Order: sequence, then structure tokens, then C-alpha cells
Amino acid sequence: LLNQQIKLGARSGAPACIALIDLDHFKAVNDTHGHGVGDEVLRNFAQAVKAGLRDTDVIARWGGEEFLVLLNDTQTGAAAIGLERLREHLQKTLLVERLPELRPTFSAGLTDYALSEPLHACIERADRALYAAKHGGRDRPVAVDGRVSGHQHQENGQPAAVA
Repeated sequence: LLNQQIKLGARSGAPACIALIDLDHFKAVNDTHGHGVGDEVLRNFAQAVKAGLRDTDVIARWGGEEFLVLLNDTQTGAAAIGLERLREHLQKTLLVERLPELRPTFSAGLTDYALSEPLHACIERADRALYAAKHGGRDRPVAVDGRVSGHQHQENGQPAAVA
């Protein structure tokens, strides 16, 4: 599906971004409340994210508590603003009705997709940005720009944070 969507975007020349989203401290949800609640959190999280995306965007479970989001027809700056709005919205969203105190947060790694690069390179760059978000304190998106020799960094050598 991802390859198909990328090819469709390539025909129009529209920019696209890829985000990897990971629920923070998800193991604690399973350990404290059980795997049934964990599964409910994952399902409701995916539905809440999908509701916050545009119809042209695509979300898919990537593995465990990770999700991959393809943001079509957008550049990194606008996508980062969208992810931050989504993060703020999810802070107010009830994911498990019987556990209103359960408010999982997420970290995200975001990058633009260059039509000339292999898809796996873009995903790896988003994954590195995700790790930077986690190491930076979690509950935040971090964006890296892949258009300038692989990455565009701030002067301190760290990926540009969007939080």
C-alpha cells in the first residue's frame, strides 16, 4: 500500500512525508492493565489518529505499538505542525472508557520522502528521528529533512525538534 501511494504521489509530483509513531511506555499499559486493555488502546489510538488525518493520508500498524503514517501532498514543516496538533488532541482523547486516567502519549519521527531515494532509506531516517524523540524526553515529534544530503540538522548536530 505504501509503495502504491508513493507511486501515485510521484505521478503528480506532490511532496510526501513519512512518520513513525510509537506509543510511549506501552509495555507498562500491558503490564498494569493486561493485554486486552493494551489491544483496546492500540485500536482506539489508530482510530483517533485516522480521524485526525486527512482522507489522503494513510496510517498502518508497523509493529508492536508502532504506526507508520504516510502524509501525502505535504512538506515536513506542515506535517510536523499536524503531528503536534494530533499529539495535543490525543492528550484529551479517552482511549479506554473504563480507564479515564489512562492517557498514553506518543513520540514520532518525521521526514520527507524524496522520489529519488529507496523507500527503506526514508523509513530508516524516520526511525532515527523517532529514537531522537524518545531520547529527547518522549511525548514529542522530531522531524529531519532528507532533502539536503540525507539530513538537515540544527547547529548542535541534533535533528530539528518540532515540539
